[in-house]
Amino acid sequence: MIDDSTTPSAPRLSRRAALGLLGASALAAGGAAMSMPEAVGASDLSGGEPRPIPGGLRPGGEFDRFVRQQAEQDLFSGNVLLAFRGRPVLARSYGMADKALSIPNRLDTRFALASVTKAMTATAVVQLVERGALTFPGTLGTYLGGFPPEIANTVTIHQLLTMTSGMSNYFFDPAWHPASKTWTTAAQVLDGTMAFIRREALLFTPGTQYSYSNSGFGSYKR
Repeated sequence: MIDDSTTPSAPRLSRRAALGLLGASALAAGGAAMSMPEAVGASDLSGGEPRPIPGGLRPGGEFDRFVRQQAEQDLFSGNVLLAFRGRPVLARSYGMADKALSIPNRLDTRFALASVTKAMTATAVVQLVERGALTFPGTLGTYLGGFPPEIANTVTIHQLLTMTSGMSNYFFDPAWHPASKTWTTAAQVLDGTMAFIRREALLFTPGTQYSYSNSGFGSYKR
């Protein structure tokens, strides 16, 4: 998704907010599949003629042609949504949702986004910071209970976002995989995963090293 919200009134991110987003986005690479076969132009999405936009963003424009070429070479499969100044101008599906069954991607196709959700989580956290609901220097225990003091009172929001918290990775706990297969609802997934995260010990003193951790971002998935 690309949103060129370059209006004069668009809010500017603080340095810390940008750092949190940058740290999350850089780590989220790998695991994103986006797709769809049908094309939807701006008029289809908004019910009227699209406003003037850069030619590369419009249906049939340079970006649209590039992604289609990638899909034709089987280098991309997914959905693309482009927005210009807060208004959708292009939504298109590429590739197959199921090659064996010849099922194409559609605008309503669901995807397992894996760690791409980290960037989305970071964006939500920055929005909460902008609203004053939390702060980057704030400790985890300030906002979420159930953690031992050595984690609750030392690990900060900033460290969680930048993978410097020292928190372990529940994904590598051998007990998590068999347990996760028994969960059948979103609530069970959340509560079960958080139970594993809460019982983990720190790998190092928060803020002193870098270590990719699903548990760090998992703490936000409430």
